[in-house]
Amino acid sequence: MKKLLLIIVVFTFFASACNKEEDTTLTAKITWKDESNFDLPDKWKATVYKGAFSFLKDADYSNTALETKDISVNTASMDFVVQCKDYENYTIVIFHDENGNNKFDKGENYGVEFDGVDAGKGGTYDISVMY
Repeated sequence: MKKLLLIIVVFTFFASACNKEEDTTLTAKITWKDESNFDLPDKWKATVYKGAFSFLKDADYSNTALETKDISVNTASMDFVVQCKDYENYTIVIFHDENGNNKFDKGENYGVEFDGVDAGKGGTYDISVMY
């Protein structure tokens, strides 16, 4: 009976260790393109979502961001640290927060990139933003 209990305890320990979330850094490398189409000098945000979203579908806008940060035009990069298990997809969006509600809404000027990352290894997202 003690041997069975020990096996259960050891198995539980290893099972929980395998599912442990790890700090994973996601880096957005941002290219700003001044097309003189928009006068949008301020109110820029960077946000990260768990999952792969193109924001070509209305349903994508209903997802909840993990984190949103203020960002300035010409900022070269932005880091997010997320809790990741195994392999997961993330989406980073750089957007102009037109209405000041601190979330990405349909119709706002943006650049987006999504990719998968391995836990603890992180990833780089190349994002181009026209303003």
